[in-house]
Amino acid sequence: MQLEAGRSNAEIASARDRSKGTVAKQVGALFRKFGVSSRRALVSRVSQTLPHEPALPTLARTSGSEDGEPILSPREYEVVGFAVLGQSNKAIAYELGLSPSTVGVLLRRAAAKLGVRTAAELIREYQRLRHP
Repeated sequence: MQLEAGRSNAEIASARDRSKGTVAKQVGALFRKFGVSSRRALVSRVSQTLPHEPALPTLARTSGSEDGEPILSPREYEVVGFAVLGQSNKAIAYELGLSPSTVGVLLRRAAAKLGVRTAAELIREYQRLRHP
């Protein structure tokens, strides 16, 4: 996460090829969404909410994979984790440096691998597998 690295809006804008105004609006939206008023509080709140690597093996090694291969790729796992937080495909794409259509493809692949059809089912299955 760019905020965690202590970057300013200008630095984030430059790294993401966005305007400072766009970054400021997105950071403000995150402040409202997470009910915080400082970057430190935002980073703390988001880091508590985002999926972390230690949880990946739980989901990656659940039933459906006889040879121990992951059910979801690390990228699919990451994208579904953001979707669980209620992020739009566009917001997920922005955060991960992908196109919104790539995010859609990753979500559809994850849903197919988990045997679900809707976004709500995908989120429920993700949560069930992540926290058995």
